[in-house]
Amino acid sequence: MQHTLPRGFVRVRHFGLLAPRHRKAKPARCRAVLGADHDTITAPATTAELLIGMLGDDPAQCPLCRIGRMQLFEELEAHPTRRKWRLATQ
Repeated sequence: MQHTLPRGFVRVRHFGLLAPRHRKAKPARCRAVLGADHDTITAPATTAELLIGMLGDDPAQCPLCRIGRMQLFEELEAHPTRRKWRLATQ
């Protein structure tokens, strides 16, 4: 079996950036290597801001007239799963 390790071997779960050692130093080193400044990296406040930044299009803008904005007024639930199945009888 290939998914089990031989006796005496230990599975390495985290290495590189994911390793728990030097957690505070690694992000700072990555920013230095990439030339990124910590102050310039900001997370978007909302999902809409993220989509506008990625796609360049406002998800709330009306797709037909491109002037108005759509508003959420009701969320529909998914169809509940059937718990009792009817058996075909003859």
